[in-house]
Amino acid sequence: MEKKNHSHSLTSMNIDDVYQKVELLNHGELCEVYSCKYMMKHNKQFVALKIYDNTKVSKEEWTKEVDLLLNVSHDNCISFLASSQAEEVSYIVMELSEGQNLQQILDASESKTLEQKHAANCIYHILRGIRYLHKHGIVHGNICYQNVVYHAPTNVWKICGFGSATLKQNNLKYTKESFPRVKEFLAPELEKESEEQWDLELIDEWGLGIVMYLVLVGEAPWKGENREIEWDKVNNEVATSLLAQLLTVNSKRLKAEEALKHRWFIEQLQEKTYFTGHIFLQD
Repeated sequence: MEKKNHSHSLTSMNIDDVYQKVELLNHGELCEVYSCKYMMKHNKQFVALKIYDNTKVSKEEWTKEVDLLLNVSHDNCISFLASSQAEEVSYIVMELSEGQNLQQILDASESKTLEQKHAANCIYHILRGIRYLHKHGIVHGNICYQNVVYHAPTNVWKICGFGSATLKQNNLKYTKESFPRVKEFLAPELEKESEEQWDLELIDEWGLGIVMYLVLVGEAPWKGENREIEWDKVNNEVATSLLAQLLTVNSKRLKAEEALKHRWFIEQLQEKTYFTGHIFLQD
C-alpha cells in the first residue's frame, strides 16, 4: 500500500501552519490525539495528530515508535505519515480512520456484541494485520478493542495504537512493565515471574482472543482475579474452538498464520457482507 507521505520530517515547518486542529479525539497520560486538517493540500485531507509531552515520553521512546511505524505498510494497519520534534512536545501524524474504534462500536450496540459474520470479519482483518507485523519482526504489544478501528470508506478494520510496539529480540526478558496495557488484555505469561522461554509474538494473539470473546459475548471472559473462562456464553462451537486455541498457554497458542485458516472464517465469510462488512484483501 502506498503511503500518503507528508514528507516524514516536519522539523523545518511550524506544525500549526501544516495541521489545523479540529477535534480532541483522545487525552491520555502520555499524549493527546487530535483530528486535524492537513493545510498543505487544496482538498484539506484529515489526519490524526498525536502530541507527546516530552517530560513524560523520552526521545528514545518516541524515536522507537517512529522507527517502527516507518516500516508498517498494510491494509489492516493505520498508516504513518510524518513526525516532528520540538523542545516541549513531539508529534506523530497518522492516517485518520473515518470511523469509531471497536470499544465505541460495542458500547453503542444494544447487545454490546457484533453479529457472527461481522465479528468474523473484524477478527479476520485484525489477524491479517498481526500476521503482517509478525512477519516483519514487530510485536504490537497492546491488541485490545480500543486499538482496533473501523475504516468506513473501505469497510476495513485496522490496528492502531503502536506506542507499546517493539521489535522481537531473542534472549530478552519481557514482563508486564514492558507492555503497559489494559489488564484484561494482558497475556498470562507476562504476569509470571519465570525463566521459562516463550514466544513474545503470541501476546498479540492472546489480546486478539480477548477481543474476539468481547465481540461475541459482550463482556470479558472472566470476572475478577479468577481466570476461568465462561465458554458456554459463546454459543457457537466453531468459534469456541478458535477461541480455545487463542486463549491458552503460550506454547499451545495458535499463531495468526494458522488462525486465519480456521473453519469459523470459512463458514462465516462465504459471501460478501458489510458492517457493513467483509472484503477479502490480497496480501
